[in-house]
Amino acid sequence: MKSVSKYYGDIAALDSIDLSLPARSIIGLVGPNGAGKTTLLRLLLGLTEATSGELSVLGLNARERTLQIRAHAGYLMQKPNFDSWMSVRSVIELSALLSNAKLDRVNEVISLVGLEKQQGQAVGSLSGGQLQRLGLASAVVHAPSLLILDEPAASLDPKGRHDILELIHSLKTTGTTIIFSSHLLHDVQRVSDHIVVLNEGKVVKSASAKSLLRHQDLETIFLGATKS
Repeated sequence: MKSVSKYYGDIAALDSIDLSLPARSIIGLVGPNGAGKTTLLRLLLGLTEATSGELSVLGLNARERTLQIRAHAGYLMQKPNFDSWMSVRSVIELSALLSNAKLDRVNEVISLVGLEKQQGQAVGSLSGGQLQRLGLASAVVHAPSLLILDEPAASLDPKGRHDILELIHSLKTTGTTIIFSSHLLHDVQRVSDHIVVLNEGKVVKSASAKSLLRHQDLETIFLGATKS
């Protein structure tokens, strides 16, 4: 993306962002609440349109090829919302149908996210961690090239956060580009190949995780961003 800005009235949610993200890797967006993380994710998915600038996703122009980008993307919002009476399996089957995925992917995805024992349960009976697993299953059932996760572990207890982060890390082997947001520096450090620090709609730092951890104190960068 080049000089991408997103304004809501006079307020800049993103301000002249220049950013290039590596494919087939895990990219962590970290920053305080209101930094612009969710706005950036929504732009990538075509759920909102940039006020100015150039944006390319999966090699496609985001303004002109929005539907094509969405067809190759998966999305998990912070708090996934499914009908409580539906079974785990039926939710994933419906997601497969809506995304034109083969139904034989359903068993594969249920196993991938570790919901074999819960596949007959009603959604309303799931724990927070299990619900996030279901959200991930629905997001990847069509084998997307790009997976967008908005604060996937924010509302979970420590074990739930650990499990979801491990699951995200395991998805890297599929060759999917994974972009997830968090306001928790530790979570981003734990699984990311590339880290983007955002604050007040601007990119404070964007570099490989190894580079940041080897040459700079990422915590200092993050804390500096939150105090500015």
